[in-house]
Amino acid sequence: MTELVVLRVARPYATESEFLQSEDWTITKKSLFLVAAPSYPEGTIVRCELTLANGQQLLVAEGIVARYIAQTPERPAGLVIRFRRMTPASTQFVNRALSNREPAEGSSPSAAHNPIPAAPKRAAPPDEA
Repeated sequence: MTELVVLRVARPYATESEFLQSEDWTITKKSLFLVAAPSYPEGTIVRCELTLANGQQLLVAEGIVARYIAQTPERPAGLVIRFRRMTPASTQFVNRALSNREPAEGSSPSAAHNPIPAAPKRAAPPDEA
């Protein structure tokens, strides 16, 4: 059996609202771009825990590494995780993140099939997968 890798990524925000204002672009219905997460091979099974600076959990999920994205001047480095399962509270958080976006962003056909969402102008997006 493959060993599960646990990734705990704390983001520098005090509240969920601050996180969503800055990084809602990192979340889709089926995946998460973990900013500042270390690189792991594609296919690695991970348990990811996304928290605020104070330790408050935003998301706890199990998933599979889709790919690592290196840092560029336009975007941060991070790991794309495709969800396999998540806690009910995490599902609610993902739904809040998706509803936080403008309707045009979340409803575009390319956004629905893209594991890395296009970022709003306030943040630099990672490359499309």
